[in-house]
Amino acid sequence: MTKSQCGRIHEVFGLPEWVIPLALFLLGTLVAFAINVLTQNHHIRTRVALPVFVLSVVLAAVLTVVQVVNKPSRPTLDGPPSGWRVVTQQSFEEQDGPATEDLHDGCTNSIGAYSEKRLLLRLDSCRDYTYQVAFETVTRRTDDSFYIAANVQYLSGPSDGYCALLIGWQDNEHYYAFKLGRDTFEVTRDKGGLPHQGIDGIRSDPAIRSGASNRIAILSDGDITRLAINQVVVSEPHGLDAKAGQLRLGVQATTRSDLVTCAFDDIELRTP
Repeated sequence: MTKSQCGRIHEVFGLPEWVIPLALFLLGTLVAFAINVLTQNHHIRTRVALPVFVLSVVLAAVLTVVQVVNKPSRPTLDGPPSGWRVVTQQSFEEQDGPATEDLHDGCTNSIGAYSEKRLLLRLDSCRDYTYQVAFETVTRRTDDSFYIAANVQYLSGPSDGYCALLIGWQDNEHYYAFKLGRDTFEVTRDKGGLPHQGIDGIRSDPAIRSGASNRIAILSDGDITRLAINQVVVSEPHGLDAKAGQLRLGVQATTRSDLVTCAFDDIELRTP
């Protein structure tokens, strides 16, 4: 069975590729066990059952190696192009206590605070709401390129909550968002109201370290836009007019009224 055939099986049944070697191993084990149970002949056991088991182990191992060797490498984003200048490098080593003004109304409560050398943003809302914090309010020309990166961790909240880098922010309802959840990411555009326009729909990715801090980055260089998680490019959306506007941090609660908590640190912004 070739790698391409394994890929087609994976696509048809929606299963991870490691399922195929595992299935071969389990099938060989089951057949060998059945032979041992159904026959008392020692020669059959040693000449049939054992070779079947060994063959299944060898096939599973070989197929696993082939998959690993032939697995296509993914593009990476190690940082901005050489020579780009630092506009902002912001960590929170010395800060402590409140970071933003708390927001409290009948439906939404949001808090920003420094804790354990990170900026924590908390949001509890009974509606679809994005809590936004400006850390760099330079409005750039439409032809400016930029690179922004930050360490982001989704600490708590429901499966449909997100931490986000907001780019091209014009006002409260006009921006693009690169959103990282518990174990998924999404790219959306807010064009003036709900629902947000999905640019790259909700999906998981092996690059995401669930339950840990993730380095997320956006490179906008000319007509090229690359979005990366832990240096692995996960999306290359086209047609993003995001160079004019502000860069902001965001926390989003969508359909569930649960506390969403996000941690941000080591924010970096560079331009040509």
